Amino acid sequence: MSTSELYIGISGVGCEVDSFDLGHGVVLNKTYAHLFAPFMMAFARPENEGQHHPAPWAAAKGGLAFDLTLQLTIPSDVTSNLPCDQTTAGWWLTALMRLRAGPRLRVPAMSNYPLAKESAAAEDLRIHPVEVEPHQLMIDPEAKRALTVRDLEWTRDHWIGSLAMLDESSGFAVLLESVDQAAFHRNPQLAMLTLWTGIEEVFSPSKSELRYRISSVIAAYLEPLGRTRLARQKAVAKLYDSRSTAAHGRGETSLEPLWDTYDLARQAVVKMVAERHVPTKAELEERMFGVEE
Repeated sequence: MSTSELYIGISGVGCEVDSFDLGHGVVLNKTYAHLFAPFMMAFARPENEGQHHPAPWAAAKGGLAFDLTLQLTIPSDVTSNLPCDQTTAGWWLTALMRLRAGPRLRVPAMSNYPLAKESAAAEDLRIHPVEVEPHQLMIDPEAKRALTVRDLEWTRDHWIGSLAMLDESSGFAVLLESVDQAAFHRNPQLAMLTLWTGIEEVFSPSKSELRYRISSVIAAYLEPLGRTRLARQKAVAKLYDSRSTAAHGRGETSLEPLWDTYDLARQAVVKMVAERHVPTKAELEERMFGVEE
């Protein structure tokens, strides 16, 4: 059994098919593994630094546990054709899947062996916990419970061609990470501020009149000229008010502004990935004033 591949365990979602080829030797397939971490307590210091605490130990209530239902296999030679390492390729792929499926999808662990019981006997087995935060903020009430074939086809068609965007645009990288990681905040206000930090990295053409200008350029980016663009501008301006409320410590009683902000940011990222292009400040200004291609 080879240990040169990277195996990434995914939980929170299922899949319509048992296996799917994502290109460059990357394969997603169904599996099952249970990652768990019970809390334990020791009552004496170790004799020497770096040693285990001596018995007796006692179990404590609580702990962490995840069912890993999907496995993403990243081959060792993926780096020969792509400007990234295995871990970055795996993160990028799962980030794109999360854009399609929603924030239920998480990556609790990755391993140098397949996530199967046959691997347990390997002496050099290394399993690394990744996204093991005990709570996840529900920022998308309509998040999918399973990846569809269409989701996987979209990921397959775009993950390689759009990979360079991470290095080409620091604003895009911040926006993507804000969307990808917002659900791991426990506080809705912090999640709101994280999302708007990412949005402003791309869509803030100026430090003055932010509310109007940022809502206008986002609306111009996502909508054609007309009433739909005007309606979107007003909706985004209202969301920016919620962002300002969160920034000044006055929490919203409703989670809907957070849900809508997440959806807004996700739509923008999906469009950029599909077009393989991050709009420049000049391009956003031109669209805002009706200079269309």
